Amino acid sequence: MAQTTTAINACDAAIWLDDESGTPVDISGSSSTFNLDLTQDTAKVPTFQSDWKIVLSCGRGATASLDVVYTTTADEAIDLLKDWFFNYKNTKRTLSLYVPDKNVGSDHYYGEFLLAGLSIPVSGGAPDPVVVSASLELSGALTWTVAAT
Repeated sequence: MAQTTTAINACDAAIWLDDESGTPVDISGSSSTFNLDLTQDTAKVPTFQSDWKIVLSCGRGATASLDVVYTTTADEAIDLLKDWFFNYKNTKRTLSLYVPDKNVGSDHYYGEFLLAGLSIPVSGGAPDPVVVSASLELSGALTWTVAAT
């Protein structure tokens, strides 16, 4: 196979998160890393007189992790995440990822997630911005489409 000529990078990826009223907010400008981990439950069993196991699958799931810059402006990523954690404990929110960007033809992953935790590291001697890590767990189905608008 010839070397690919269609590789992408994530410089213009777009991350959108619902606010408390369900309105999608673009949090890309205050986000630095996004990981979407897709899982599928599998089970295997060996049988007599065979070296090979039988493998079956059933449920699927996903977790997401997001690194955001700690900022002081309302409606940026950290503001939405803090509000979600402290004021909307059991509320699911739609989280969307567009790769490589939010243009027609891009991959669009989205689903309803619960906020599982925030990690806010602070260091008195570090001059770099504070980067907060959020962990989210999918509740229900994750959808993958190709962006049409």
